[in-house]
Amino acid sequence: MRTLISPQKVFEQAFTNNECLPQSAVTPADIAAAEQRWIRPALGKALYERLLTTLYNTPLDAPLVAASALFTRALLQPRLDIHTDQMGTTSPGSLHIRHADERARLRVRRELIRQAQLHLRSAIEIIESQPDTYPDYRPETTIRRVGGIIFR
Repeated sequence: MRTLISPQKVFEQAFTNNECLPQSAVTPADIAAAEQRWIRPALGKALYERLLTTLYNTPLDAPLVAASALFTRALLQPRLDIHTDQMGTTSPGSLHIRHADERARLRVRRELIRQAQLHLRSAIEIIESQPDTYPDYRPETTIRRVGGIIFR
């Protein structure tokens, strides 16, 4: 399964050092799902597939890596807020910690998506300013741009 970034990049870009999570918390399938949901529709199939093999060492590196990492974290966040094992699904608990309520968790997820969208918009601006460099980009085939308006 090819993705623009690795699980390690997601940890580097979208998590802080004090968030103690196992490396297995982010899988290539998680990244692929986030990219298929948000990035591929914005770039179009042809450009997205080309970037899967040529992303690194392009001006798109920073904004697309950041967007992919943040979208992946946004997709994972609800799963990180619960714990599932042989006892069922539970919320992490402690006598000394007050857990975030549903509104706070939704606010965090919305902010992750908003930040990712800003990075994605930066990438699209780079692409549109260099049409000869990115001939595979066809704005009419993307779902995020219609009449100059970016959706979602």
